[in-house]
Amino acid sequence: MKEYTIYPLTVGANETDQGIMTYQRYYGKRIWIPIYVFYIAGGGKNILVDTGLEEFMAEERRLRRMEQYAARRSDRRQRRR
Repeated sequence: MKEYTIYPLTVGANETDQGIMTYQRYYGKRIWIPIYVFYIAGGGKNILVDTGLEEFMAEERRLRRMEQYAARRSDRRQRRR
């Protein structure tokens, strides 16, 4: 049986709203989360695995757009008064 070693490598960080990571709790609190890739060595090969972040980033952008929309609506309502 071949032996492999897995090394998690932090390649960056992403700032996000904590509510995304804690099932809708603590919205409004900004946190930093690490972005990882995994380096696998063994069996005469070197493998780099990028787990991706696109879906998470898309959710973050969607939430930001929703917040901006809510802020614009609030501004319009206040101007009408």
